[in-house]
Amino acid sequence: MSPSRQILLAASVALLASCSPDSSTGGNGGTARVIFVHAITDTGSVDVRVATKLTVPFTAVPYGGGTDYQTVSSGALSFTVQASPSTGVDTPIPLTNLSGIAAGSGAALTIVAAGQVKDTANARAVGITAYIDDISLPASGQARLRVINASSDAGAVDVYATAVNSAQGATPTFAGVDFRSALTRTIPSGSYTLTITPLSEPTTVLAQAGVTLQSSTAQTVIVRGIAGPLPPGTPASRRITTTVTTNIAP
Repeated sequence: MSPSRQILLAASVALLASCSPDSSTGGNGGTARVIFVHAITDTGSVDVRVATKLTVPFTAVPYGGGTDYQTVSSGALSFTVQASPSTGVDTPIPLTNLSGIAAGSGAALTIVAAGQVKDTANARAVGITAYIDDISLPASGQARLRVINASSDAGAVDVYATAVNSAQGATPTFAGVDFRSALTRTIPSGSYTLTITPLSEPTTVLAQAGVTLQSSTAQTVIVRGIAGPLPPGTPASRRITTTVTTNIAP
């Protein structure tokens, strides 16, 4: 099966509601669910305000950290990312923000803040991207895996999902995933080694990660961090690696 390109949400995008057994339904007064992932390479922990409100799960999210699904009111959503702590500051300066997201009742979103605060002149600049989460159940024996590229200097990447104790195949499972874009595949459940390489350079390994995909589950792997040489004073924890979030649990 060919990978399906994930729909990306930028500033004024309507989101179709997709319901799951544990999501609230209805019109006004409904709820949506949101995961947030912090992939901004040159800042510390961040606070995330959803529709101007700051709650504990979105407070002091560390670099590389990802929340579980958090319930928010459905409707028009806005997200503002600020350096933590942002409370008690007269005028906290936003690092980035995104507004105009229309999330229907029962919808699920992954929000990724990526880029570099110091780089304001090009595509690496810090920004937020919202992704629609497919929370429909995969068939028995299958699992859904999505890759999001949040590494601002890696360029497009290939990702090979190789069954444990197997040789890496010649064709990437996820080919040419651009910065801020995503690809989704449904593959047999099992344990895999994920190998991230530059586009069309299968022997140049940027990072590897292990992931176990149980039957009828869905996970997202966010590729984040600096692929090239680290700037002076940058901690090794900012090297390219992955964060894994769960969209459908076992």
